[in-house]
Amino acid sequence: MNRHLLALAVLMMYIVLPEQNSTLIIFPEQGEAFYLVINGLQQNQSPETNVKVSELNTLSYKVRIRFENTQMPDFERTILSNERGMEATYKIKKNNKGRYVLHFLNEVPIHQTSQPAASQ
Repeated sequence: MNRHLLALAVLMMYIVLPEQNSTLIIFPEQGEAFYLVINGLQQNQSPETNVKVSELNTLSYKVRIRFENTQMPDFERTILSNERGMEATYKIKKNNKGRYVLHFLNEVPIHQTSQPAASQ
């Protein structure tokens, strides 16, 4: 009988607790404007120098960076996360070979992040 109560309690946790989504922030080291494409969907309507995407609900994403300056090459990377409910920040930079890459900076629980001011 105790097993049934335990199973019911675990099931109720998944029903009652809201699923936590993640947030992704990407910005270029040199301030180049870019478009962010995640899993084939463009995230920003115009080129930006800092893009924040909320409500991501899986643990891996195919990310494509398309620069406004067409002389700069597009590039792709798969981003993996260990858990939901996190805000991850990546920087676009050139590696030692002169290729653009996404460099992981940090990851913090969303509840510990500050909300942007209304003017941002």
